Amino acid sequence: MEFHPLGHLWRLDSDSLATLYTLILGRLFQGTSAALVYSAGLALLGDAVGRDSVGESMGYVTLSITIAMFIGPTLGGILFDAGGERAVFGFAYAVIALDIILRLAVVEERADLSPRLVDSGDGRQYGSASESAPLLREASPNTDHPHTTENNKGNSIVALLKNPRILAALMGWMAVGAFLYSFDAVLPIYVHNEFGWSSTGVGLIFLPLMIPNIAGPLYGRLVDSSQHGPRLFGTLGFLMNAPPLILLCLVQADTRSASWILCILLLFIGFGLAVLGPCFMAEVFSAVTDMEKEASSEGGEAKSMMAQAYGLYNSALALGQLLGPLVAGPLLSFFGWKVLTTGFGVFSGLCGVLMALFLGGFIRTTTFRERRSSHGS
Repeated sequence: MEFHPLGHLWRLDSDSLATLYTLILGRLFQGTSAALVYSAGLALLGDAVGRDSVGESMGYVTLSITIAMFIGPTLGGILFDAGGERAVFGFAYAVIALDIILRLAVVEERADLSPRLVDSGDGRQYGSASESAPLLREASPNTDHPHTTENNKGNSIVALLKNPRILAALMGWMAVGAFLYSFDAVLPIYVHNEFGWSSTGVGLIFLPLMIPNIAGPLYGRLVDSSQHGPRLFGTLGFLMNAPPLILLCLVQADTRSASWILCILLLFIGFGLAVLGPCFMAEVFSAVTDMEKEASSEGGEAKSMMAQAYGLYNSALALGQLLGPLVAGPLLSFFGWKVLTTGFGVFSGLCGVLMALFLGGFIRTTTFRERRSSHGS
């Protein structure tokens, strides 16, 4: 099957079109199932580990996801060269079967439904909760707070999007998705056209991006240990990526040791991206926990919004996955590699500035609140 721009799909024969539509439909089902499992899994993990360890735990999640994303093209290239498309799909079927077995093996602790008084911090006590999942609780309706009526229970997603902390984390995670999948879309094409690499070589070029994620739990622990961990490391991750992204413009076929320069720059970019994952996951968890505590202290709705928050988190990643290749592909086609990589670097630097200002709350408001708290104590 020969690939053509979308504007020339009419040139494809019926067999090629059937193959294309089948692949699109399969990817649609794949994305739907992945989104459902991903959101529920993150919410389950967040409830299990608690606030103090969420960064480190999410570091393991980032490690597993990123390794899977970048080891896939590597294995795919090797398997395709060795056995063709049947070898690739056969391996995918085996992975799906193992995935189903592991999901069925997950045991979720049942919530303790016996009444248990929970101190809200202002002398009032209410609710029942599980020791293993303290966030999954719901307060009794309070007639003194009309904003918690049944008619407003569906507004949790709107409330989450109105929270500046969550919105900043979602924007940062969307940018990470855009970077990751832009590389996934344009890097194989560029190295194949520029250096003539085989499918195996194209797959192996993703290894430098993958290797830094081995230390994902360590990055998460650093995020947990710092008072402003998400803001600090979120800003650092984007800013440290800006120079190597711009320097990728030096990777040309006529440049001496171009392949080594490419690998080294991708390694530095991998470190920056690996730092970012735990930051945004921890920030979302922390912001939702604070929202639930505030609602509880006011005698309002205390039902967990963690699953909805991680659903939005997954949607932000998906939006980045969509927009990244849509922007990167035309930039590479019409303006070339140098413009594309320079644009990446400028965008990463801009994201770093935005994270410094807004992640964890607007920086001026946060600083004022801390100063007032220190004077009051």
